[in-house]
Amino acid sequence: MNNQEEYIDQYLNGTMSEEEKQSFLRRLEEDAAFRQEFVRQEKLADMVRLAALQEQLESIHLEMESGDGHTGLTDSGAADNRLTDNPPDALPSGMRSAIKKISAGWWLAAAAVILLVVLGDYLLTRYSRPPEEKIFAAWYAPAPGLPTTMGAGQNDIRLMDAMVDYKTKEYSSAAGKFKALLPDTVAVFYLASSYMGAGQYDSAYLFFRRLAGTHPTGWPDHYTGMAQWYEALSCLRLKKVTEARSILQAISGITDHPYREKALKLSKELPAL
Repeated sequence: MNNQEEYIDQYLNGTMSEEEKQSFLRRLEEDAAFRQEFVRQEKLADMVRLAALQEQLESIHLEMESGDGHTGLTDSGAADNRLTDNPPDALPSGMRSAIKKISAGWWLAAAAVILLVVLGDYLLTRYSRPPEEKIFAAWYAPAPGLPTTMGAGQNDIRLMDAMVDYKTKEYSSAAGKFKALLPDTVAVFYLASSYMGAGQYDSAYLFFRRLAGTHPTGWPDHYTGMAQWYEALSCLRLKKVTEARSILQAISGITDHPYREKALKLSKELPAL
């Protein structure tokens, strides 16, 4: 395993710090080759996990067919089933044998059902996600917050307070504070960004669209340019693929747009949707 594979493996296993995770996500957004390698390695990890679940199911199936009575229970589980594991001697031998078989079969069947439920839930979670969501997840990274060392003006203090919440991922709280600062351009952008971080994609879309529409053509200012990019991402997450494509094409047509290269690359991933 090379260094890049180990780096991706750390992310997939959840062993990164929050700072390392943010750095990883930024690279995932900016580096197409790295993103392709991540998808490949993620699929391999999924295959390994699915193979392990399949092996467990096959093992349980073999145990049920052999009828050897082995259930794999813990000591506490066995203690709770003394009657079925050790039927009273007063019962006929045939009945005692039947009780043992029922006990073993029941537990094996229950274990198989549990594994099937886990496997089904895993497959639904991993492979039933719409393609728009998958592409969104690969490209989305929260907009970086502003430094919180501002001046002493009242609005600056309030903005700083909202920004602290935003940068610590207290998105719901940040949204309320940014909303109180409207119609300030910075507040509009970070209100939309807070909604996006909180998973309120409809609200994020509306405010990104509001800001992006201030410069529909030509050179956008800093926040309008970012808003156009995040508006496209919010459209993608909301399955407004046609609108997302239109916004990306508009960004790609502005030579000096700060998100032009990303828009060009993302546009190439949309035709298959």
